[in-house]
Amino acid sequence: MRPIPVSLLIHNATLNDVSLDENFSQLDTEVAALHQVRFEQSTRVVVGADNADVQCTAMLFFDAISSMPQGLEIKVEQSIIWEGRRYIVQAVRPLYDNRKLHHLEVDLSDG
Repeated sequence: MRPIPVSLLIHNATLNDVSLDENFSQLDTEVAALHQVRFEQSTRVVVGADNADVQCTAMLFFDAISSMPQGLEIKVEQSIIWEGRRYIVQAVRPLYDNRKLHHLEVDLSDG
C-alpha cells in the first residue's frame, strides 16, 4: 500500500506532554512540531484511559512515511495544538500494511 498522498497531509500541529504545576494547573511542554499530518473533524466515542466513554471531536492521521518527525511516539493523555485549539489524545491506533506500519489514527477530544 502506498503512503497517504502528501497532497492530503496539509496540516501542521504541535505535540505536547502535559504535567501539573505547583498550583495543579496543566502545563504543556512541547515534544515535537508535527508536519504533513491531517486533521478531520470526528464524532466518535472511545474508551478513555480511566475506562470512561469519551466524546472525540477530531482525528489526526500521521503517515509512517510522509509525516514528520519520523519515529515519533504519540501517547494517550498528551496534548496536540492545532489551529489554536487544544486537544487531548484519547486513543492511538496503529494501522499496518502487511507487516509494517502504514499510519497512526489518533482520536482527540477537546482539551
